[in-house]
Amino acid sequence: MQVKVSGTANGTLFDLPKLQAAFRHKADGSGVFESGQHPIIVGQAEYDSAYGTNFYLGGYCNGGSASTLCDGYLRIADQGGTLFGFNTLLAPNAKLEIPIEPKAIHDEMNASAFDEFGRMTANIGLEVVPATPALQNIVLYPYVNPPTELIDATNLPKNDIGMEVMPIEFADGTQIWKITHNGVDTHPLHWHLYDVQVLNRVTWDNIISPPDPTELGWKDTLRVSPLEDTIVALRPIIPQLPFELPNSIRPLHPMMPIGSTMGFNNIDAAGNPTAPIVNQLINFGWEYVWHCHILSHEEMDMMRPVAAALPPKAASITGLTKSGSTVTVTFNDNSRTETSFQLQRTADSTTWTNVGTPLVSPLGDAAGNVLPNGTRTDLPLTNSGVNGNPGPVYGYRVAAVNTVGYGGELPSISVQSVSKTVLSGNATMPAAPTSLTAAIATASRVNLSWTDNATNENGFVIQRATNGGAFVQIATAPARNNTGSVTFADTTVVLGNTYTYRVAAFNGGGLSTFATSTPIAVAAPVTPTSVAGVSGPTGGARTAALTWDVVPGATSYTIQWSNTATGTPLALTGTINTVNTTSGTQINVQGTAGTLVYMQVRANNAIGPSPFSAVISVIRQ
Repeated sequence: MQVKVSGTANGTLFDLPKLQAAFRHKADGSGVFESGQHPIIVGQAEYDSAYGTNFYLGGYCNGGSASTLCDGYLRIADQGGTLFGFNTLLAPNAKLEIPIEPKAIHDEMNASAFDEFGRMTANIGLEVVPATPALQNIVLYPYVNPPTELIDATNLPKNDIGMEVMPIEFADGTQIWKITHNGVDTHPLHWHLYDVQVLNRVTWDNIISPPDPTELGWKDTLRVSPLEDTIVALRPIIPQLPFELPNSIRPLHPMMPIGSTMGFNNIDAAGNPTAPIVNQLINFGWEYVWHCHILSHEEMDMMRPVAAALPPKAASITGLTKSGSTVTVTFNDNSRTETSFQLQRTADSTTWTNVGTPLVSPLGDAAGNVLPNGTRTDLPLTNSGVNGNPGPVYGYRVAAVNTVGYGGELPSISVQSVSKTVLSGNATMPAAPTSLTAAIATASRVNLSWTDNATNENGFVIQRATNGGAFVQIATAPARNNTGSVTFADTTVVLGNTYTYRVAAFNGGGLSTFATSTPIAVAAPVTPTSVAGVSGPTGGARTAALTWDVVPGATSYTIQWSNTATGTPLALTGTINTVNTTSGTQINVQGTAGTLVYMQVRANNAIGPSPFSAVISVIRQ
């Protein structure tokens, strides 16, 4: 933010309350900060006046904490890889989690690095995780070492004319850096081409220092003081350009010949020795840098590259041919930034598998890294169709991959864009299954059955909702030969839960519509209701009957009757007769005309019986 102060006095005195009021949140969002700056990443109480929020103060949400009300501060025990939990402008009462990235600087005499001329250099590096007292916890790197700060820019916000940068709502490539300073001097660290949000500082005895008032908002330079950790959040905003910006591809050490191993620190992020690093062409993606802004420190190698990886322009498939069991895909290369192409295959339009060998685009290609066309061949398909089914229908796509970094024992990152999907066979979606039923088999098993109406499916996806919740996929079932009945056993049910199932057929083109079952409770059935007696229901003499409502989940019913009953409530006495039925909801009981018969009923399934209904009396006719 830039504030210009006029050099000419106009007679109006400076009014601090008016300035503060201008920066406060307005109902229409016109406060100076909220309307003039990109939205902050981490919600903190210090920003409440600017956004009209009420972020929590004093809530610890890191390291898997169950709390969802977060203060946005790191503690000294939070190390690299720990999940940092914070609230956002879009979800001030929900927690978003992002792993912490451990960074480090060091400058102390006799403990820092010296160059080849014997000059001491302060350096930037990484903190080894876990940091342990009495051990060397910092790995320092010269500028020429392979990049360790890698940013996946696939989902980072884009900035264009008329495009609003929205607040963070998911882990979109945003990073949380914990910069540990085990040295003696304060350094002004500076980031090129993007800003950071200062979250807090924490001393090594866990004293938390919130950002200074002058550090609120966005900063490209901030002080990092010794014997404490400085924590920042960064979310680079990617400019939208009318052309594809090439990757930065250069030797690691431009002043040394290709193939040299001189000048590198052969230590990985865990503090372990690596094979000698070789000076070679490396893809730095969109190359940025962070460094100490003291010129003599900057010139003496207190600087590290930052590599942002952006997906290339997608390839376009121009053809698919099938010869026997082999599929060949032809495509056009539309990008200048891919480092390889990978053919991918799916049987369900959701899960993709790499097939064949990648087509590598050499770094430093004189033709601008654009291939006129490419071809990739799938592995031979072993299933060519059985018993009325024509064989699997696969979907194919080509992934244009951009790999940034050195790789091997040192970090690298790959991002990709994908072409449209083409199918290897019958391009129609499979017909939907029908008549899905669910039946209890045991206390831990539910049997499913449905009708397969398709001959071009690759299989079936089975989803389950528990106690009215969302559907979650629990399994897949193989394709059936031709059409007909299909069965599946769910052996992961829990006694006491109620489940609803749905099943869809899939092939490489996608999913059919779902067939859905009625809910089924994995429990003993409930007691029959609406129990009523009927005299002479068949028109014959000396008969009586019992009727009741159908009980969901019941597979049979047990009726007991006797000519005598006593007590309150009534209980059968004397000779008790038992009749089981699965065919209906009534049973006829013959006897002497004009006499009473006493009856009760219960429902049964594989789990067990329900309690009996209340005893009722009926007069025989």
